[in-house]
Amino acid sequence: MRSVSDNGMSSSGENTAPEPGPAEEVPGREILIYVVDDESMVGEVVEVILKLKGFRPRLFTDPEAAYQLSVRNPNRTCSSRISS
Repeated sequence: MRSVSDNGMSSSGENTAPEPGPAEEVPGREILIYVVDDESMVGEVVEVILKLKGFRPRLFTDPEAAYQLSVRNPNRTCSSRISS
C-alpha cells in the first residue's frame, strides 16, 4: 500500500498529483508577471517556477525596461517589490 501526502507525492517520491488537461483551467494562466532581477540566473529560476504554476512571466534584467513597458501598458500592470 502506498501513501500519498498533501503535496501529491507518494512515499516513494513519485508525483501522484493529476496533470491538468487541455480543457481544465489552470490558475494564473492569463496573468502576466514581470520578473525583474539584475542576476539573470535568479530571474530564470523564478521564471521557471512561475511557469510551472501556470503564470506567464516575462524576465527583465533591466528595471528601466520593465518600468517603461509597464508605463506603456498601465491597464495590465500593478507592482510589488520583493527584495533581499
